[in-house]
Amino acid sequence: MINETQAIKIFTNMFEKTHRENLFLIADSLFRIPSSPAGEFEKYFLSKKDISLFNSLTGFLGFFSPLLEEKYVLNYNHYFVNHLKSWREFARLNKKFFTFTVIPGFSYIDKEGSKLPRSAQEFERRIKIILHLLSDQRYREIRIDTWNDFGENTYVEPSRKEGFSYLNVLRETLDLYASRVREL
Repeated sequence: MINETQAIKIFTNMFEKTHRENLFLIADSLFRIPSSPAGEFEKYFLSKKDISLFNSLTGFLGFFSPLLEEKYVLNYNHYFVNHLKSWREFARLNKKFFTFTVIPGFSYIDKEGSKLPRSAQEFERRIKIILHLLSDQRYREIRIDTWNDFGENTYVEPSRKEGFSYLNVLRETLDLYASRVREL
């Protein structure tokens, strides 16, 4: 966004005047695997992005990038866990919430780039990873990237080929989590 800081301040002011409610903004600008917040990177990131304008920080596409080297793709879940922990800590240290993000897979339909194979089982595993990390937070949100992006194979929307498999995994996993939380 051009003049992001100014644009966000104007929009926030308009929203809060109109709705008489505070706006909750999530910045989707955290960098992707293999980057992680540390030292010079942190200084660079904070000098380019005014995170004071946002309530929560998150990444996009479950921190996956089509430019990833094969070693990161093959061990995606390992890096995914470490990435979530690092960015969650970065957000906490900056007095921000952290919004977890997950994808069922990724591949461009008509372009080259690394691919994260689609799998309902891996999607379930990633959601469980996030639910485990959510257990000690009061802000509990999972962002699913994306609902219907068939062009990048990141969709969870029902399809002829996969039926409702991703929505079923999501419902069953969240139902199990909710029942465990109620027991506590």
